[in-house]
Amino acid sequence: MEHSQFLSLFAQVGREKDKIKESEYLIIFIDEGETNFHPEWERNYIKILKDYLSQVYFNNRIHLVITPHSPFVASDLPRENMIMLDVYDEKDEEVINGKQNIGNCKVVKNKDIKTFGANIFDLYTEAFFVESSFGEFAKGKIKEVVKDLTSNEKGEYGDLTKERIKEIEYIIDSIGEKLVSTKLEKLYEEYRNNKNSVEYKKEQLKMLQEKLGLSNEQMINIIKNGDLND
Repeated sequence: MEHSQFLSLFAQVGREKDKIKESEYLIIFIDEGETNFHPEWERNYIKILKDYLSQVYFNNRIHLVITPHSPFVASDLPRENMIMLDVYDEKDEEVINGKQNIGNCKVVKNKDIKTFGANIFDLYTEAFFVESSFGEFAKGKIKEVVKDLTSNEKGEYGDLTKERIKEIEYIIDSIGEKLVSTKLEKLYEEYRNNKNSVEYKKEQLKMLQEKLGLSNEQMINIIKNGDLND
């Protein structure tokens, strides 16, 4: 399907050649030409399009206008050749002054955003105004984990159930972004090792007692006197 869409796009452009005079100046508009392409096709889109137009319309001067929604395409274009669009929100001065309505289209004037050869994940946030590189569901789950691990001072289990602890462990283990998972692992370790954790200390003492084969009386003596004798 993707191959046929890809070929169909270039076939449409090529069919117009017979209608065009040599040396005639052309303006070609392509609206969302990369739609439904596999990411690898998106990545190659501009290069293939440029090579194709150079071969088919080699006697013409071409001004190409495209409206992409792909960071792959944006990474092949210099910032000065792009017009970035966003929408007005309640924080914009024009909305506050009543000159624009929320949701109306606006041109982004920030020239500091460099697109050519840029990392596509940076482009998602800077050029395509995506608020996060995570899906919103995953982002919500991560925020819940952070909240649970940082707002709890009661220790390993505290007011978190064992089921919630297992869920947190599963979420951390499932995260694909290493930087995020490492940070959460550190928060989780700090939470488990909370010095105020009565439950954690009890569990550690119980493990030590079982490992050393000590009786309850011996453990009490160790805690009180540092002595194994009754």
